[in-house]
Amino acid sequence: MLMILKEIVKELEIILSDIAFSGIDNVDSSFVGKIELLEKKAMENKITNLSNLLNDFVSSIKDYKLEDSRENLQRVFINVSKLDFYIKNASY
Repeated sequence: MLMILKEIVKELEIILSDIAFSGIDNVDSSFVGKIELLEKKAMENKITNLSNLLNDFVSSIKDYKLEDSRENLQRVFINVSKLDFYIKNASY
């Protein structure tokens, strides 16, 4: 499981880096699909906390894409912060 967690975290770091450099407005459905695959992989491996964080992140991105509002954008960045905290404190 630790190897899976390392793999997911590494992929997640790349995704968050891409968002930081390209901007949230450039996130498309294939990008969201990558995050959903990580969520599924986390769920299959019983990494529940990470799976829930990824689910919240995807949900906030989709909400922002549907309604470009300040509140939805704040949710996206709150979820980015939560994921960043998770990555920095993941023990493997």
